[in-house]
Amino acid sequence: MERYNSCLVTFFETKISGIKADNFIRNSSFDNSLKVEAKGFSSGISILWRKELDVNIIQVSNQFIHMIFKFDYHKSSCYATMVYVSPNAKKRVVVWNQLLSIAPLDNEPWVLGGNLNAIVSTNERRGGTRNGGLLDLGYVGPKFTWGRRNLFQRLDRCIGNKEWINMFPNFLVKHLE
Repeated sequence: MERYNSCLVTFFETKISGIKADNFIRNSSFDNSLKVEAKGFSSGISILWRKELDVNIIQVSNQFIHMIFKFDYHKSSCYATMVYVSPNAKKRVVVWNQLLSIAPLDNEPWVLGGNLNAIVSTNERRGGTRNGGLLDLGYVGPKFTWGRRNLFQRLDRCIGNKEWINMFPNFLVKHLE
C-alpha cells in the first residue's frame, strides 16, 4: 500500500466486492471510505480518503459517486465525481445525461474520473471530443488502461473544468500497472 501514502484521496473500479473489498479497504492507509458493490459484470466503485478532507457525499448510484469536498487548509470547496460508466452504449448515454445534470455551476471546480468507457481520440486505441467543457487532465504511466486479446484502449481518465485546473495546476493522474 506504499504507493498511496502521499495521496489524500483515491478511487478505483473494484472488480471485487464483499469481504475481499472490505479487507482491501481495511488494510489501506486511508481513514474513510465509501464502497458501491460490484453487481454481475458491472464493476463497483470505491473511494478512500484521509481525514484532512472534509467529504460530503451528494449522490450515489451504481455507476457514480458524486461528492463535494474541502481540504483542511483550503477555503474553497470542490466537486468530484467518480464513475464506472457501462460499456453498453444505451446505458452510457443515460449515465452521461445524469452526470451532466449534476454538474456544478460554471465557476465551481469539478473533476470527474474513473472508467469512462470512452476514448476521445484514435491514438488512444490500438488494434474526440470534449465533454461538457471538461478537459482531459492527462496522465503518467502506461498508455492503455484496458486490454483484451489484441485490443488496447485508454478508457480510464480524469477530466476537469477550467476552475479545477486553475485551483490544482499540479494535479496528477497516475495509471497504475
